Amino acid sequence: MRLLLLLLLLLLLLLLLLLLLLLLLLLLLLLLLLLLLLLLLLLLLLLLLLLLLLLLLLLLLLLLLLLLLLLCQDV
Repeated sequence: MRLLLLLLLLLLLLLLLLLLLLLLLLLLLLLLLLLLLLLLLLLLLLLLLLLLLLLLLLLLLLLLLLLLLLLCQDV
């Protein structure tokens, strides 16, 4: 009887440990997902910044062209 109880207790402990491990794994997965999301957001932000820079460059080029046109018209 005592052996059976001990075995049951051991089994319960093992189950608890397994559950804890599973929970830890889930938490780790969630953290990884969050990190991935953050990375994606950062990448998106970088892309947006690059696009803005490109737009600015294009605008500058257009302005330069306009200035050149005005200078050529004066002569």
